[in-house]
Amino acid sequence: MKKRLFIPMAIIMAAVVSCKKDNSSSQAASSSLSGTWAFKYMTASTVYNAQYTDLGTQFLDVSTSDYTTTNNGGTVVFASGTATSTNITYGATAQVLLKSYENGMLVDTFVSPISWSIQPTSSVSKYQVIGSDSIYFPGGAFISSSSLPGGTSQTMASGYHFTITGDTLSMKSSIIKDTIEVISGITQTIQEKADFTVKLLRQ
Repeated sequence: MKKRLFIPMAIIMAAVVSCKKDNSSSQAASSSLSGTWAFKYMTASTVYNAQYTDLGTQFLDVSTSDYTTTNNGGTVVFASGTATSTNITYGATAQVLLKSYENGMLVDTFVSPISWSIQPTSSVSKYQVIGSDSIYFPGGAFISSSSLPGGTSQTMASGYHFTITGDTLSMKSSIIKDTIEVISGITQTIQEKADFTVKLLRQ
């Protein structure tokens, strides 16, 4: 059977912040977040697992990648619960490592480079600051899965933990997404894991 190469797509989004925190810390954090920030870069570490059975054989494809974006541009303005992004753009090159297993035994290892670039994109997103270090975008953030290779147009709620050090804002998010898909007539269990960090520079 010819094996498929499953590329882990960057799924920038995220865990919903669920804990309650007091309003005073939220107001202080919201104030420190307010202003204009330049998109500096984004880092991502992804894992994509695809499991399926065909003709009695159990297959598992595990592909991983790590990358840091380049050719970054654009700005984000945080003000009164609204994040307005203008001309967010970037590119990336990643080495995708694919390991294929049959009935639990490693049968193949393959490395493939992929490159892509994102055209300038602008958006307006609502957000909520929770406590002193969390921000939640109920309608999706200024970088979404729809702006990445293989991403869908669906807008996803997203949550981040953030810190501000000097003039740099760091926003970190993690995701685990499980789905079942039928590909070439074969039902596959897909699990996607990703850790992302977005860096912004105060203007």
